[in-house]
Amino acid sequence: MTQIIVYLTFHGNCREAMTFYQECLGGELMLQTIGESPMADKMPPAMQEYILHAALTNGKLSLLGSDMVGEKGLIKGNAVLLMLNCSSEAEIKRCYADLARDGEATHPLENTFWGALFGGLTDQFGNHWLLHFERSQTSTEKLPTGLAQPAKRALDSAGIHVLTDFSRFTEVEISVLHGVGKNALTKIKKVLAENGISFKTP
Repeated sequence: MTQIIVYLTFHGNCREAMTFYQECLGGELMLQTIGESPMADKMPPAMQEYILHAALTNGKLSLLGSDMVGEKGLIKGNAVLLMLNCSSEAEIKRCYADLARDGEATHPLENTFWGALFGGLTDQFGNHWLLHFERSQTSTEKLPTGLAQPAKRALDSAGIHVLTDFSRFTEVEISVLHGVGKNALTKIKKVLAENGISFKTP
């Protein structure tokens, strides 16, 4: 299958940027300088430590970069954005906070009408990111097992049928449902934490 892979261009700070992305996204980082390549004798001394090719890989994630720019120099724009699909709510919140560090949180994470957690940012190197977590991809499990019938009926009446439904309510709103006692709430919170789901912020 043909695949599109992001290739970022920098001007002397590729090593710094790719190391930053590794800190945010994990994975293995490979860096090749111009001085380590067959191009070394064709380039001026000042460019020997520039990065000819960088590759960050982590599972399906692949991010490439280089300090090699064209004759017109490095031109930043907003026509292309990096889309990061995350696998849990905890992951998207962590990645968003890390990538936005010393950058600009242009679109804070929020729940969307299509059932996802979504946000955007510009990182400290001027690259634009969109982060997305489709709640249904890992969180369609049924309600926690072992709940008493009164608690099940209370949740059903409130329209809570799968784990992601809890994200529409605050913890207080769940705790005051008739039939949801302390033990039921403890079980619910434990299962939500295991699946990276949280209650709505008051």
